[in-house]
Amino acid sequence: NIRSLSDVFGINVIDLNNSRQIVGNNVAGYKVAICQRDIMIYFALMLFATIFHISKKRIKKIHFLLWILFAITPIAVDGIWQLFSTINMLNIPAHESTPLIRSITGAMFGYFSGWYLLPAIQDTFNDANEGNLTSI
Repeated sequence: NIRSLSDVFGINVIDLNNSRQIVGNNVAGYKVAICQRDIMIYFALMLFATIFHISKKRIKKIHFLLWILFAITPIAVDGIWQLFSTINMLNIPAHESTPLIRSITGAMFGYFSGWYLLPAIQDTFNDANEGNLTSI
């Protein structure tokens, strides 16, 4: 059961000063310096690295535009929406990123970044071993 900051503490999401003063309680839990998005980024990157290794490094790199679409766009939309709704700049509906949204966007960023970067790194090593790289 996911409850908002407003439901638990009776504080408006826009009121940053009061939000920062909240430490927590026995019902809602306490603040912890941990980020669901970061954990999922590292987990998904590790997952892709494992899959890439098991495939004997035969997975090809995804196109740059696919990486932008699936890795960058979800995090950007969530962050920009939350930023502009918090400062009430564009008069858009209030948005507070939930742990589920953070986890999903983090997992997407980690997995697709791995898919974009690890095959590219492997291609560079393969080119170096074949003597196809020229020195600068």
